[in-house]
Amino acid sequence: MIQSKKSLLTYSILLLSPSLVVLFLTLLFPSFWAFILSFFDYQLGMTKEFAGFDNYRKILVDGLVFWQSLFKTGIMTIFIVSGELLLGIGFALLLSRKTYTFQRLLVAIIIAPMAVSPVVGVTIWKYMLAPNFGIINYILTLLGIENPNWFVDPTFVFIAIGLIDIWMCSPFVFTIIYPSILSIDPTLHEAALIDGATYIQRLRYIVFPLISPAIITTTIFRIINALRLFSPVWLFAQGGPFGSSRVLSIYLYEQAFSYYRFGFGSAVAWLLLIITFVISLPQMRAMQKILKKDIY
Repeated sequence: MIQSKKSLLTYSILLLSPSLVVLFLTLLFPSFWAFILSFFDYQLGMTKEFAGFDNYRKILVDGLVFWQSLFKTGIMTIFIVSGELLLGIGFALLLSRKTYTFQRLLVAIIIAPMAVSPVVGVTIWKYMLAPNFGIINYILTLLGIENPNWFVDPTFVFIAIGLIDIWMCSPFVFTIIYPSILSIDPTLHEAALIDGATYIQRLRYIVFPLISPAIITTTIFRIINALRLFSPVWLFAQGGPFGSSRVLSIYLYEQAFSYYRFGFGSAVAWLLLIITFVISLPQMRAMQKILKKDIY
């Protein structure tokens, strides 16, 4: 029996070894190398000089741009994660309430933005927001709203980037929440209806408590992705105008690949990782508490 367990373990490790090697080469080794590099003053074409915690000191003590980027990242994260959760959960509740004639078509339309690459998606939105011929500005004009300058005004640039990411990523929320709602035992709703519960009461006491693990998991994933948001920001405005949309990922890119300050950029990357972990930790603990309640 012991020998068979050892053989099974050895066989399992052999099967997993290709994936583990790829994981090490593409994730663990670059992360470890970036951590080492963050303690050096290293620019392209120059020799590395050990700097200790000087890069971190420059970022945290003297780095006004870092703190501004962190603030913008926080605002952007709250905006897009809230929007994605509202849209994703809203569509999931709407389609799960009853069976529509074109149910599968509606589901396909909702999740379609997930199949669009960021480059194509942002390009489509840039045409839609164009001041002269964009459909969105045309609709706003019909409603009597003066054309907002989506590409120059810092506030509207920020909003446009958020809307693009909400459009691209709310289907992810939908694909997690919708099956969770459908998996709820129908007899719970039937019993609640017999007791005279309204739809809002059923949402409060049946649906949301049962899908809370899915909501927390989705929120964790979306916060992690929002904190390192890059593609929509870079493709739409490249951190502009005048740095108004320079979130942490853009700041990291500029330092590492525009100014070639690889040591400084590595320090920014590790600070971003630490910030992401600290923000996600309370939600992971809440998830563990919910799972323990379900088990015990």
